[in-house]
Amino acid sequence: MKIEESRILCQPKVVWIIISEWMDTLAIFMNAKVYMLFNKNNLISICCIKNFGKVKELGVVITTEKFRKRGYMAKLLKNVIKKYGRLYLICMPHLEHYYEKFGFKKTKSRPWPLQIRAGPYNFFAKIFGWDQIIYMKRK
Repeated sequence: MKIEESRILCQPKVVWIIISEWMDTLAIFMNAKVYMLFNKNNLISICCIKNFGKVKELGVVITTEKFRKRGYMAKLLKNVIKKYGRLYLICMPHLEHYYEKFGFKKTKSRPWPLQIRAGPYNFFAKIFGWDQIIYMKRK
């Protein structure tokens, strides 16, 4: 297994995965840094780091369907997050426990780049009774 680092726009397969899985397309528009876990030539998992100046956000965390539930994402995340100090993420409440394994904790602190993105969704979530996005921070 190997981990490769690139920019999203240099990886058409990653762009397709993000779009087809209805993931955070902002990562594409920002040409975020993407980390990819490969086994031989098979792309297994991806995650990206969006850079908003002093605020870094972990996003687009996905394992391709064929390789899910085998711990590949954990392997990738352990390698990626040690390269960064403080990291934020936004996620649905059912994922909070998963990210706690990597040192993330739920926070009320909301840097503006995350607040701008999640705020409108949470506004409508309150109206329609959906789960609201939560904010998490590491370090």
